[in-house]
Amino acid sequence: NGRVEIPFPDHFIAVTSGQGITATLTPLSAESRGLAVVEKGPRRIVVQELAGGKGNYEFDYMVMAVRSGYEDYQVIREKLEVPRVAEEGPGSNE
Repeated sequence: NGRVEIPFPDHFIAVTSGQGITATLTPLSAESRGLAVVEKGPRRIVVQELAGGKGNYEFDYMVMAVRSGYEDYQVIREKLEVPRVAEEGPGSNE
């Protein structure tokens, strides 16, 4: 009918916070009118064919979410000032 519910496996639910869920879809049919994630939550996504399509074909998907305990993790951090240590070697006065 052009629509499918994909429940997440228990191990995925156990390690994710349910925030920042992103899904990428790739239809595996040249007859596809396109796909969209029409519902998403901490336990599942619902995928539907665009433009009222009723296709019955396979598609690839990848779901990503924020790992539990890392909701406020900052990937880019301010550079810390670290004092330089004098290099030792030929020509040094040490």
